[in-house]
Amino acid sequence: SVIPKIYIPVILFTAWSALLKLFYDRHKEEEFVKFIFFPTSLLTYIGMVLSLLLVFRNNSAYDRYWEGRKSWASILNNARSLSRHLWICIDIDENDKNKEEKLNLKKGVMRLIIALVISIRHSLRGEFGWDYDDLSELVKHVPRFNSLFTTAPVEVLKVLPLEIAYHIEGYIYTQKSIPVPMLNQSYACLNGITENFTRCERILNSPIPVIYGIHIKHALLIYLLTLPLQIIPTCHWASVLIIFLTSFTLCGIEAISTEIENPFGSDKNDLKLDDFCQQIQDEIN
Repeated sequence: SVIPKIYIPVILFTAWSALLKLFYDRHKEEEFVKFIFFPTSLLTYIGMVLSLLLVFRNNSAYDRYWEGRKSWASILNNARSLSRHLWICIDIDENDKNKEEKLNLKKGVMRLIIALVISIRHSLRGEFGWDYDDLSELVKHVPRFNSLFTTAPVEVLKVLPLEIAYHIEGYIYTQKSIPVPMLNQSYACLNGITENFTRCERILNSPIPVIYGIHIKHALLIYLLTLPLQIIPTCHWASVLIIFLTSFTLCGIEAISTEIENPFGSDKNDLKLDDFCQQIQDEIN
């Protein structure tokens, strides 16, 4: 719910309307009141402009949320397909003297596929590096990752998903037994994961311009402060209830837009990335 984020401004706007009603009742016979409480015809024009701004703001935020959801659906789908292709198409001869080593490599690349998905989640949340409980166990069998747990600079840690993708692609390249059609499919799945990771980065690093959000807040503030001046002469005490409902609705829409414009966090209204990662881990394991 957005109530914890908007209840203070809603209470303030409601109290403001009640104070204006008391002021109007006390001075309504005086001449200057006619210049303060202006005609309601302005309400239509101001409300229309504000509604268009809020609709555009809300649609832009939801588009970002939905695009993030579609990108993660594609990441999960490609991870499932990639793990299936590699597990089925890489055949290990029972009589091969290196059977155990090859099987461990095969299981290792399965863990790297899981690690790739989990590392994307960490990266989108600004959590760089390997040293996380749900990630370190999946990559510790790769010597390069072991050497970089604590010594790598931040610039290196930031590219962890791509580093894991390099290892997966390197493994695929060495498997000459994979049929060419399935080899192409495997590369396409891996490319699909990195492509959707890039799309998520674009959503994360291209927020709605701050100046646009500030302007909407200013417009909303002006509208809710002046709305009582337009409706009190005709609605009387009912105007207090009207202001309460109007401020609750408009402030709520604006707060929802702010809440969902970055869908990769760990708030309740963000995408359930933890569940997505756990799901792919359960399926591949």
